[in-house]
Amino acid sequence: MVNNQRKCLSGQEIGINPKQINYAAIEVIKTLKDNGYEAYVVGGAIRDILLGLKPKDFDLVTNATPEQIKNIFPRCLLIGRRFRLAHVYYDNNMMEVATYRSPPESSPDGPGQKGLLKEPGHTKTSNGLIIRDNLYGTIDQDAFRRDFTINALYYDPIEDVILDFTNGIGDLKQKCLRLIGEPEARYTEDPVRMIRAIRLSTKLKLDIEANTKTKIHDLKHLLQQIPRPRIFDELCKLMNNGHSKKCFEQLKINNFLSVFFPKKVIDTLDFEQPESFLLTALNNTDKRIRENKPITPAFLLAVLYWPLFKSYQQQAMPAELVAYEILNELQQYLPITKRFSLFIKEVWTLQSQLKRRKKNKIQRLLHHPRFRASYDFLLLRAETESPKLLPIANWWTEIQTYKDKEHQQLLISQLPSPKRRKAKQSNKNIN
Repeated sequence: MVNNQRKCLSGQEIGINPKQINYAAIEVIKTLKDNGYEAYVVGGAIRDILLGLKPKDFDLVTNATPEQIKNIFPRCLLIGRRFRLAHVYYDNNMMEVATYRSPPESSPDGPGQKGLLKEPGHTKTSNGLIIRDNLYGTIDQDAFRRDFTINALYYDPIEDVILDFTNGIGDLKQKCLRLIGEPEARYTEDPVRMIRAIRLSTKLKLDIEANTKTKIHDLKHLLQQIPRPRIFDELCKLMNNGHSKKCFEQLKINNFLSVFFPKKVIDTLDFEQPESFLLTALNNTDKRIRENKPITPAFLLAVLYWPLFKSYQQQAMPAELVAYEILNELQQYLPITKRFSLFIKEVWTLQSQLKRRKKNKIQRLLHHPRFRASYDFLLLRAETESPKLLPIANWWTEIQTYKDKEHQQLLISQLPSPKRRKAKQSNKNIN
């Protein structure tokens, strides 16, 4: 059971201080308070600080409505229909400010639209899925509308006070991830919480509370109701959180891969070999994040779909056509953005050009916008898939060490001349 007794603690008492809060967040809170409103830093930022981690961003919450927030801040943009938010711009920072939410009242007398239960600011389907949540309330109500106890901590950096409504601090100390409220009802309201439970428990090294975990297995089918763009967004978060390898392993253990990928993709993924193509790519991505190097989910998507691409390639089809057919087919399952689709297609099709190393195309390849990603992909293949590619990958590594064209041309001149072919091949095999 969640303890519903509000606790008011000093920041010093629990190990947090205003210096750990983004200055823009403090200024926005101060401005809201000067205008007669309440305002706090809430959720992941407080949780991460108490766990000794560096927060990625600072979300704010207030009793001011989005329209009232916009009237206070000249540089403010209201976004969202399902969940109305204010984006407040301060210097070069964007602060996301939400209004306290309240739980919906008991079900209305009857359905509004067909299949929907409606009340002002709040809409959910007849089976409990919330599709609009703009019913405003008090801070106490807001705390119990949040997902996990560790995300329901409110910090006022002006007064240096933290409010804990759900024993979130206690759960943090116990390394426990606990859903607020009755799990079946909360997962039904928003099934994406099941994915978040897997992601947060893995990232933060927390144990999922027994009932919270059991219902994940029982209610996985509810994720079929979620729009695919939201599912794609959650997949990107799994890839970008710096713990993608462990997250994907947990997705497999919990039979959640089918939420994101069709069976034909899942059947090609190798989780058994520690140094497989997939696990090495996930591990390398996590390492890049730790080193503050740029990453894109499109690279991991190219990795995940690569075995399927190779199997299609055996059907004597041009690489460009294979890439188009696969991405078009998978688009029906997971709505990958056009930008990502183009990235994946170019990384795949450039593999054959990197392998052939035609003398008259080397400079063009070196300046191709997808060269670096394609080169990294080739290195990954050489390391895990085909040792025969290692000399080729090493050659590309060497030519990049020279910035002057004279040394580059010397390396290019040492390449063997291509053998004359009697007949033009219809298929360019890249394997």
